[in-house]
Amino acid sequence: MLHISSSLSRSAGGLYHSVSGLAKAQLSQGADVAVLGGADGYFAEDRHVWGEVPLHHFPQRSVYAFHPAAVAHLLSSRPDLVHLHGVWTATSLYGRLLSAVGIPVVLSPRGMLNPWIVGRRRTIKQVHAALFERALLRNAHVHALNEAERAAIRQFAPVADDRIFVQPNGIDREEIRPSVGRRTGTLYLGRLHPTKQVLELARTWASSPRLRGACLTIAGWGDAAYERELRGVAEGAGNIEFVGPLYGAAKDEALAKARALVLPSRNEGQPMVVLEALRAGCLPVITDACNCPDLIQQGAAVRMKQDFSDLEPIIEGICGEPDEVVTERSRCLTAHAEQYRWDAIARAILDKYEAILNAHRRRDHAGAPVVSGR
Repeated sequence: MLHISSSLSRSAGGLYHSVSGLAKAQLSQGADVAVLGGADGYFAEDRHVWGEVPLHHFPQRSVYAFHPAAVAHLLSSRPDLVHLHGVWTATSLYGRLLSAVGIPVVLSPRGMLNPWIVGRRRTIKQVHAALFERALLRNAHVHALNEAERAAIRQFAPVADDRIFVQPNGIDREEIRPSVGRRTGTLYLGRLHPTKQVLELARTWASSPRLRGACLTIAGWGDAAYERELRGVAEGAGNIEFVGPLYGAAKDEALAKARALVLPSRNEGQPMVVLEALRAGCLPVITDACNCPDLIQQGAAVRMKQDFSDLEPIIEGICGEPDEVVTERSRCLTAHAEQYRWDAIARAILDKYEAILNAHRRRDHAGAPVVSGR
């Protein structure tokens, strides 16, 4: 079984951790798993996150991530099943090709079929969808991260409705040990991109008289021009610290020290950083576009408006809580994260692969299509 992602490094954003986490968990359960994708300038530094998962990597010269050698490898190896992660890149092209030669395909759009994303650069996407995504979705089984994404996929491709199944992202078994001392401050952690509204967050924070006594730490990386503008706002604010990208133990420590993680995104599939915050006992403050309504309903996250109009009272309330309240909530958040363990999620997806392959074998044997349910 082969996973395909456009990039195998941090350039993939959330897919870097979600695809590697799933592949490693499936490998640990004895599955025959490999991953194919692009290798850019960060790949050598980021290879370790994949652990022992076999990787087939090809030079990634653009965001689209097409390489002829990848096509040759796919056609010669002919995997039993392929699991695609993301759309609007060469990943969709590869999936369309493999589907055409009779290889079962599972597609995880990872939030990229949500209306806000589909509406950006609409003309280009209409052409690409006509060539690849819509044709692919006529036969592929589709993995949605939650019910909101299921609805978005159904809206984009009603024909795929009876082949959509839902499984969330997961987190590793390792625990993040809270640092000694009290939790303080608010953290943004992730890609620096307009979709995440990081610059708007920094400007709102810097201009708010009510947040002058509150500290915001911004950790991440992104486009150089966007990062420069963000650094400028942080340097002029006095209560915003920009620390650049954090990985591994440094990222875990930041989550273990912060009272809250703020993620004011315009679009997400299911953000990995929110699950990592839960595991660390750090309270997520998220928009509806983060697609985690269950966490908000269960009290494991706080809802904020996408226009930042309620940011001040939310942060004031969190900063004003007694330490003992914060400590108890952190314990509850860590316990809540147990339901997102990769091992159980990987097992459920492996079972889905087996059901798809069995239906494929029956179809080949009978010479007629098999209609499969969710």
